[in-house]
Amino acid sequence: MSEIDTLALLQRAKDSAEWAYAPYSNEPKGAALLCSDGSIYASGNVEFATFSGSVCAELAALTQAISEGKRQFKALAIFPYRYPCGTCRQFLSEFGLDVQVITACANGDIESKFLPELLPHSFDKSNIG
Repeated sequence: MSEIDTLALLQRAKDSAEWAYAPYSNEPKGAALLCSDGSIYASGNVEFATFSGSVCAELAALTQAISEGKRQFKALAIFPYRYPCGTCRQFLSEFGLDVQVITACANGDIESKFLPELLPHSFDKSNIG
């Protein structure tokens, strides 16, 4: 997968939203992460009664990919429309800023931004020490 097939990636995110566990917000969300090697990791959000223990769909997909040795990412698709939270943006930036973030609404509207547009002053190892 050399070029990003935006619609296919968004479909994976949408499919993942169907498996989300969101009994408290009633807002299931799915994310699909495209790795540089063409592999895709997808997940839905998982909520708990103590929202602080909940896992964003983006974080779940990232963690799954990282746990299988992936470290380079091209794109992250999210359905329905909602950009990643600050924690997910920072987590994704740990592995590079050249990541396209694609979101879509149920009505078909699609938006795309690169990570530096969403996280203009990311925290990195140069900020430590």
